[in-house]
Amino acid sequence: VAVAVLRWWGVPLSKFAYVTMTVVPVGALTLLGAPVAAVAAAWAGTAAGDLLRRKGAFPALVKAGREALTACASAGVFLAAVHAVAPPGAHGGSAFTVDAVPALVAYLIAYLVFSRGLFYFSLAFRGKLQAGEWMVLFRHEVIAAALGTVATLAVAGAFALYGDGPGWLFILAFIGAAGVFARALVLEAIASEELRKVMAMETVIAAGVPLHESLGDIEQLAARLVEWRWLQVYALSGGELVPVYPTAHPPAALDAARGLRPAALASG
Repeated sequence: VAVAVLRWWGVPLSKFAYVTMTVVPVGALTLLGAPVAAVAAAWAGTAAGDLLRRKGAFPALVKAGREALTACASAGVFLAAVHAVAPPGAHGGSAFTVDAVPALVAYLIAYLVFSRGLFYFSLAFRGKLQAGEWMVLFRHEVIAAALGTVATLAVAGAFALYGDGPGWLFILAFIGAAGVFARALVLEAIASEELRKVMAMETVIAAGVPLHESLGDIEQLAARLVEWRWLQVYALSGGELVPVYPTAHPPAALDAARGLRPAALASG
């Protein structure tokens, strides 16, 4: 349930990129010695969260498989690191000891690399990101990774140290409140970044840039925010619609809509 809620409550960074805090429940389960439950929670929670966001069933299952693979691979790294750093003759033990610190670091790094690596590989392979987006996304990814690391360790430590009493409730309440506040700050920062880009584009357009280049810049900027594939601009000349942008022939996929433009013009 926690994974599904955090998945549904993700923070959009651009048209296709987003960050979630699903590492918190998945990581806490892994650190508490329940990697099988962590993998199951990652798969079921991701699928349920994406379905709640009205994503298609196939994309939801694909993303659920990716998150389950991430949870399984990072849990394997954690268990291998635990056995590697364990004192001779020791078997298992708590993850919150001095000897287990390298294993904790290895797990958190592995989860970040597997999760975000697979995510951005799929976006880059499909050509969904522009060159100018990478640094902005990297900045927010670093912030999200730091917040997720602190929250994961705090939640796992709360259950490990105070699981027998009500103390973990106070820790979870504080983490939840801090998470809501941090999410609001990140959303405000993203909105400010987008507004800055729009204002910069307005300045460029008003500076006397040729119309064709200005429309191209608008199309490129809006493609990050709006679900579209082409921008078509027409002007009325001699009672006929003349394409202004792009000047080339429109894609074949738009030929079916060719008769709709005169009809819309005639109907007002």
